[in-house]
Amino acid sequence: MAMVMTIIMVITVMTMMRILLKFVMSKQLQIYRQWKKKTLEKLHGFNGLVKYVQLLEKKM
Repeated sequence: MAMVMTIIMVITVMTMMRILLKFVMSKQLQIYRQWKKKTLEKLHGFNGLVKYVQLLEKKM
């Protein structure tokens, strides 16, 4: 039961963080979406996806 409560808490916090980020970084989010779109257009197949994930981790 405590496990379920913990999971619910984590999801709630993450959702709140996401909403906050949307408010704070709406401009950066647009830039990021455009960058993501361009990057995804360049990528092909699974190898591209792996490289994209690694790129994302560097960006964060």
